[in-house]
Amino acid sequence: MYAAVNAVNITKASWGGNGGYWFPRPVENPEQDHPLVILGGRRDQSGPRGERYLTDDSTVNEVVGRELREFLPTMFPGWYERGREPEMEWTGIMGYTKIGDPLVGPVVGADGRNSDEFKGQYMSAGYTGHGMPRAFAW
Repeated sequence: MYAAVNAVNITKASWGGNGGYWFPRPVENPEQDHPLVILGGRRDQSGPRGERYLTDDSTVNEVVGRELREFLPTMFPGWYERGREPEMEWTGIMGYTKIGDPLVGPVVGADGRNSDEFKGQYMSAGYTGHGMPRAFAW
C-alpha cells in the first residue's frame, strides 16, 4: 500500500505490534515520494487458532486481508487512504522456533552432537517469515 504522505512523515523505521507489522520501502526523494509500505500479520483475526498448523498457503485468507487493509489507516489516520486496494497480496507459511529466534549452524544428530551423517550440512530456518531482514551474511 502506498502512503498518502511523503517518506519524511513516515520515516524509515519499521513497526510491529497489535498483531501486525509494517516497513516502508526506500524512496529516491523522501520529501516528494510516497513510499510503498509492506505490511503483514493480523493472523490473530483469522479465528481462535490464528492459522496455526496450516500447510496450504495457496489462498489468501479474506478476513486477514480485510484486517490488513484497515491496519495502517486505523493506526495512522491521514497517512494512508482508507479503502485503497493493495498493490499486491500474498500468503505464506511462517516457521517459528520455541525461542522466537532462528536456528543457524551445522546440522546435528538427534542427540545434539555432530555426526558424520550430517557432515558439511548447515541449516538456516525458523525466521518466522522474516528471513531476509533478519539474516546476516558476510
